[in-house]
Amino acid sequence: MSSDNTRAWRSIAWCAFLSRKFDVAQRYYSQIIENKPNTHDYLNAGHVEFCLSNTKKAVEMYIQAVKSAGSFPIFKSLFDEDLDELREAGIDLEILPVILDKVRYEVYEKK
Repeated sequence: MSSDNTRAWRSIAWCAFLSRKFDVAQRYYSQIIENKPNTHDYLNAGHVEFCLSNTKKAVEMYIQAVKSAGSFPIFKSLFDEDLDELREAGIDLEILPVILDKVRYEVYEKK
């Protein structure tokens, strides 16, 4: 896949997410993840999975985002930038501390 395709797919996937077409976004993020994903790709793929009630898969994507970002604080900063979009997508923000604790545990505590 060329880098031009990847850029186009990222735009399509994010627009699909913002349009609440989570199944479309999931297909595009799956293709992106198979190639050369960046931190935002993992993060956004996690958001899509979370919106589709695939919590386990969302946590897996968020773990990859932490690893790609290099630290949990960097990941958390990026995650926090998307809180409005998550709320608008119907995510109950009250559950997020539990999800983020799970991600942090899986990255740093579980060996």
